[in-house]
Formats: sequence, C-alpha cells, structure tokens
Amino acid sequence: MKRTTSTLRLVAALTFGLSLPLTSFASGLDFPNISTSGYGEISVSPDSALVSVRVEMIAKTAEQAKSKVDQSVSHFVQQAQEKGVERQQINSSNLHIAPQYRYPKDAQPELEGYRATRTITLTVLELEKLNSYLDLAMQSGINRVDSVKLQTTQYDSYKQQALELAIKDAQSKATSLAKGFDQRVEQVWEIRYQQDQPRVMRAVAMDSVGESNSYMDKAIVIRDKVDVVFKLSSQ
Repeated sequence: MKRTTSTLRLVAALTFGLSLPLTSFASGLDFPNISTSGYGEISVSPDSALVSVRVEMIAKTAEQAKSKVDQSVSHFVQQAQEKGVERQQINSSNLHIAPQYRYPKDAQPELEGYRATRTITLTVLELEKLNSYLDLAMQSGINRVDSVKLQTTQYDSYKQQALELAIKDAQSKATSLAKGFDQRVEQVWEIRYQQDQPRVMRAVAMDSVGESNSYMDKAIVIRDKVDVVFKLSSQ
C-alpha cells in the first residue's frame, strides 16, 4: 500500500502600493497588493523504476569490441524477457566505437585497441524484482549501472495534489499576512506557474549495487509551486 504524506513550506513577500521597493514579479502595480509563493509537497512510495545500464568493452579490433558488446546486450535482453519483462520496456542505444591510444613520451601515439559502448534502459514495473534485474545485468557482462530512477505510475495524480496544496498555501499566507496589516484580500490579480520536475533520481555505482535492497524504503518527493499577486483593500 502506498503511504502518502504532505508537507507545506512557507515563503512570502509582502508589498504595499509604491511606498516600498517592489522586487517581486508584481513590480509596477499602482495599488496595494501582496505577492505570495505557495508550495505543495507530496511524499509517496515508488512503485516502479527506470534503470540505465551500460556495457563497455575494449578489444584489439573494432569488430571484436562490437561483438563482445552486442553479445552482452543480447544476453541481457533475452534473460530479462524470460523473467517477464516486455520488449517495449527495454531500449538500447546505438553502438559507439572509439579508438584507444597510448601516448609514450617523445613518440607517436600508439593504437592499443577499440572501446565499444552501448547503453540499455529498462523500465521495471515490479519494484521488488529490481535487485534481480541488476544482478542479471552483471551476469550478462554489463559493467556499469549509470542510474536508478525511482518512479510512481500515479505521478499525474500526485502532481495535481501537490498543485492543490501550493494553491491553498498561497491563499492562506496572503490572508494571514493581509490580516496582520489590517488589510483584506480582495481578488487574485496575477498568477505565475511553472511545472517542476519530480525529484526521483538515485545514481548507483556498480560496486554498490549489493546495497540496493533498500530501494523499497525510498520515497519520491513531488513538489509544486505557484506565485500569486493579490489585490488588497482596507478592512
């Protein structure tokens, strides 16, 4: 069962008329106003993950390096599918090959071989199987885990909840601050809104994969913010 909690953090800027310098986005208004920033935050348990792994191989020839990389990728894809992963949940990048040189002192560079690289991204919809897929990657010859991004399939719903919290936060702060200065919030004058990206990333080095059994305890924090200018009037 997902655990959902919410927290609010308060930040506000108060401006009245033109008697004070206006540094907020409400600058230039010729009537009493109050500018507030509302914040909403939802913390939820993840139910999926996006895994990015990479295989790098060095060989004497480009063909040998390519063959080794392709073999590891094919083995991983096949084994993952046998464990229940759908093919559309797996994406692999194009092959990248680069020559590798040695640079002796006072001599021309010497070609040592070729490095071949491919990256695979895997969408894991059963988070309890995440460790087994990471183990499978290593067994297939994948030698780097670039990132594990914890996700929720209900992101849009939680994002809307965070936005609603941000709106209420902005309204509550405006009302409270106006009351403290013997003013009354009359109407919304301006709204500025820009969506934030979710904070769901956790990078994992290959030598720390064995510690990844704590993924189920991690939380995704989804935040939103709205800036609002309210017109004021005397009580």
